Amino acid sequence: MLSSYRNKYVMVAISKKMASLMWTKKERPLVA
Repeated sequence: MLSSYRNKYVMVAISKKMASLMWTKKERPLVA
């Protein structure tokens, strides 16, 4: 149970990081 919970947390963290990277990549050209 603990391992699955930790795995879910890691997956969410990775997805959030990827989303933030995508947003920064999309917004940088617009800002610049």
